[in-house]
Amino acid sequence: MYIIFPFEVDFYRKHGITVEYRGNPLLDESEKKLRSFGSKEEVRKSLGLDNKPVIALLAGSRRTEVRDILPPMLKAVRHFPGHQFVLAGVRNLPDELYQQIIGDFPVKLVKDKTYEILYISEAALVKSGTATLETALFGIPEIVCFKGDLISIMIAWIVIRVKYISLVNLIPGYEAVKELIQYSLNEKHLVSELKAILPGGSKREKILEDYKKIREILGPAGASERVAEDMVTALRCDGVTA
Repeated sequence: MYIIFPFEVDFYRKHGITVEYRGNPLLDESEKKLRSFGSKEEVRKSLGLDNKPVIALLAGSRRTEVRDILPPMLKAVRHFPGHQFVLAGVRNLPDELYQQIIGDFPVKLVKDKTYEILYISEAALVKSGTATLETALFGIPEIVCFKGDLISIMIAWIVIRVKYISLVNLIPGYEAVKELIQYSLNEKHLVSELKAILPGGSKREKILEDYKKIREILGPAGASERVAEDMVTALRCDGVTA
């Protein structure tokens, strides 16, 4: 089994499964995307944004996620009038769903341009999941947000028993970024944590340093090629001709 996160190695080996970690393909994807973009001014114009600094909102790709997580995220918006908030929407959800939740909050909805939004952002509020790692690889300080069905969360905590829920913290094994979960995902915490990760904030430089460590742990780019080469070598050793 070829896995994409180093912290999974011990778990699978403990259960007698042969595993190999050759890196994470998200490194290749993020670097490819960053190389494809023009200047930040060009990207900003292509998204129809003005010159105010951007804070990204990544509220998930499922209807229930957006309904649960976007409303508390929005409570931070009016505390930062010097910034523009941009919501990274997805095409599989209707504009009406987003607009009903956004209401009169000054938030711009942009669909299917998540990487572009991150590229020009100063900070981000991100629903837990792969997007937290993508945000880190783009070098954008973030706050991880999660809220859901209480019973499901209690079951997950009992069964999974992990200290953190975000990849950005699971990979280094410590709190690189703040996780606001359930009742801690509130206006007071969002505002104070967001101030701390914006330029000049008390936590920003530490987060950026931790991002460098995460990249080192994940290993160099080229994971897909290394896995492919390893597979071919293994098959040949087993007498299979490619």
